Amino acid sequence: MFLNKTKFKKMMKGAFNNQGLVIGAGYGRIVLSSGHWVTWTKAGSVPNWLKGYIVELAGEMPEAEKIFKAKKNELLQYEIENNAFYDLPNRFRDSHHVFIDTHISVGGWRLLQNKTSGNIIIAAEHMFEVVDLSELGGENPPMGPVGRNGDGGFLIYKNEYSAYAFTKGGASDKSTLEVMKCLENIDFGKEGQ
Repeated sequence: MFLNKTKFKKMMKGAFNNQGLVIGAGYGRIVLSSGHWVTWTKAGSVPNWLKGYIVELAGEMPEAEKIFKAKKNELLQYEIENNAFYDLPNRFRDSHHVFIDTHISVGGWRLLQNKTSGNIIIAAEHMFEVVDLSELGGENPPMGPVGRNGDGGFLIYKNEYSAYAFTKGGASDKSTLEVMKCLENIDFGKEGQ
């Protein structure tokens, strides 16, 4: 799994304490979601630390083909429907818009460029900080981020065992918008940039 254990646990706990953490099993995978991010991990590849933390937060692992929401100080809610939002491998296959991480941050936002159009989009910096290639073990590095549409509404990283996706942000402050506009004149896909 290519996610930093400490940072991902913090994201899971944040979801559990606030809006609730969706946890699901079935179709050969484990899914976790906050509504702003989703992870998909092949059932036989779920690390023990992740299983342990799911049980620590929710009190149990989901049964096969079940999805529930765990929220602090509330009973588990089993009325959660399975939907395409959780099927990251299929969403990844349908995502043909490649985004280049510019590694530029402005006001807590990471700037990305659509490889084809050159348009700049933003996503919360903390969504990128959880991706950690030192956690790969024997896995391949993930491909991505990619999006299903040119505005990158939902960005996905995926390798052979797991996937991680998150929603993009929307800039409203003047300085971020100005930086985004300036960067559209640079091609971050060129060698040596």
